[in-house]
Amino acid sequence: MDGDGPWRQGAGAETDGSGTGPTLHPGPPREDALALGLDGGGTWTRAAVIDGRGRLLGAAIARACNPEVLPVAECRANAVAAASAALARAGVAASALAGAVAGIAGREAAGDGGAWVQEIGTALGLSSGLHVVGDEIVAQFGAFAGGPGVIAVAGTGCIVYGLGPDGRGLRNYDFGHYAPAGAFRLGHDLLLRLAAGEVAGADLSDQVWGQLGLDGVVALRRALQSGTGLPVQRLAPLLTAAAAAGDALARDVCDLAVAELARGVRLLGPEMGPPPVRVAPAGSVAASSYMVGALGRALARSDGAWRVQAPLARPVLGAATLALALRGVGARPGQLRDLESAWEARASGLDPRGDDAH
Repeated sequence: MDGDGPWRQGAGAETDGSGTGPTLHPGPPREDALALGLDGGGTWTRAAVIDGRGRLLGAAIARACNPEVLPVAECRANAVAAASAALARAGVAASALAGAVAGIAGREAAGDGGAWVQEIGTALGLSSGLHVVGDEIVAQFGAFAGGPGVIAVAGTGCIVYGLGPDGRGLRNYDFGHYAPAGAFRLGHDLLLRLAAGEVAGADLSDQVWGQLGLDGVVALRRALQSGTGLPVQRLAPLLTAAAAAGDALARDVCDLAVAELARGVRLLGPEMGPPPVRVAPAGSVAASSYMVGALGRALARSDGAWRVQAPLARPVLGAATLALALRGVGARPGQLRDLESAWEARASGLDPRGDDAH
């Protein structure tokens, strides 16, 4: 395939984020080849249909597709809904696809070895089958067009994954490390601090109480002690925005999370090739303006070993381009940038409250 990445070597066939990347199957590039990409996370499931020219033909978003968050039946239904809507908008039959890739977070949590994900392909009638990988794989591919680099993902959950120039993939999990930088962890940390008597600025406090439907610290303490389910993950965007606005408590929460995220990146260092190694923040938390800047500052202390940059494209587009790459149709940085621009142009039509949840 095109590009400067190790994917074109096609070594190995690991799909769980460890070892080498999925095996590519070189063949004559086909501009008429069609592919489906799925990105299933803890909040939304995104689907995209593209062609070998790098055109976005169909896009859709549905609810979550992570069995750590929802029952498997709902995850499967949401993924099928997103994919079906994207195919319908593209005017493409599932049987016409050259390939399909799904990057699914927490897919092993169902206890069936991830077999439930293959049922998505069956329900859609995919003659090409469904190639299933971790969500970090499609995020990394979308960020770097198959080239080496590290993706630092913090959305609902958090993972750091890198691909070296030799095609070997490595995660922070492989070192027994976890960065508490996902939306749930950030929100929970904020609530514990407030319950312990730490003080946030008036704007952030008002927003937190309004989001939780509580009238202050006393009510918060009662809710935490009683095990009342609180939508803590919804606090993450309030927290990162408050940090950007200068709230001291919000900055402290975010900076501690970023320190662990940066540690996860540095753990991958020796296997990622000569410096500077590219690092792309991704996910609703990591891609927020404050967290991007904080991660850049944290890694800047490493004597130029890392270069923080924006991903070329979002994970769902990484999944779709990887589906084509697995069939010998190369991914190019410019192609991914164009796909990202096309997705952004359609984003306003994807209603998070309806069937096209965003």
